[in-house]
Amino acid sequence: METIDFKGIASHRGTSCVTISMNTAAPCTTPDHCATELARLAAQAGVMIQEGADLPGDTTVPEKLQLLPAEVAIHHEFGSMSIFLSEGVREVLYSPFPVPQNRVQVADRFDLRPLIEVSNNFCDYNILLLDHKGVRLLHAQNDKVLSETKDGFFPLVPGSSPGLPKDIPGLFDSLDRELITRFNTSRLRYVIAASPAMYSRYMQAARFASVYPAHITLKAGHSYHNIANAAWSELLSRKDKLRAHLIAMVKDLAGTGGALTVLPDILEASQQGRGDILVVDHDAAITPEDEKIYCDIIWNVVKHRGKVLFGQAGEMGTLGSIAMKLCS
Repeated sequence: METIDFKGIASHRGTSCVTISMNTAAPCTTPDHCATELARLAAQAGVMIQEGADLPGDTTVPEKLQLLPAEVAIHHEFGSMSIFLSEGVREVLYSPFPVPQNRVQVADRFDLRPLIEVSNNFCDYNILLLDHKGVRLLHAQNDKVLSETKDGFFPLVPGSSPGLPKDIPGLFDSLDRELITRFNTSRLRYVIAASPAMYSRYMQAARFASVYPAHITLKAGHSYHNIANAAWSELLSRKDKLRAHLIAMVKDLAGTGGALTVLPDILEASQQGRGDILVVDHDAAITPEDEKIYCDIIWNVVKHRGKVLFGQAGEMGTLGSIAMKLCS
């Protein structure tokens, strides 16, 4: 993930913790529009602080909010950005994912929803590139290739790698052994970029299919950018299927007492550390009072190492806007 202190933000407590989330792509079609919207949200946060808690006399949060529009860069290539601001914290998260609505929260802790959205969809992985030119290993995060491995083993070029078997089955066996050794150190799995036939042959040699969670087909004239973009899309698709499966599981458990759907019950269980999987409607329209409760529940689940998922209204069904699977 980009350089932002997730754990620090999640654990931070203070008198006035301000979270501002806003879309920076559509419908913000012009830089002026986004700049005006950021200024409006910062001013709204300042009003909420002044009308809210009894602030210590030396707080600088209101002044920091006034300076925010001039100091924070807006990048329109991202879907949204979130700002976390308090007496001792100022972090900006740029996300490829839009937020349901531009919003401000002022509380004794930060709103973790933007961080969780990015964390749930973040992918740090390797790409194993198999083609007629040889074998290359790329390190990628999301849709970007960060580096190509060049050491005593990679890249493998036909006829120039002494000590390796010349036959394809033997070569793939040696390659799989090497990749498993690296996985045991890095814990990074491999997306295989190859033709369907080459992929099939390689997987026949693979000892652990789970180390290779996805396959993408190479296209003529492929670039590293295109490869990483396709790999991330495939990984996100698989994550989405897993998310849908977990939401369906929570639905089933709700009828047996294994999951809660009543807000006060969910809050109490989350405070007790009994939340295993929390499901929240991504686009739910909730009151400011309930929003604070939602954020408290999310914070409690994250604190106790539970999983937080965001679902769409069509997926939530009888669960309503929030539900939580209890620890077994």
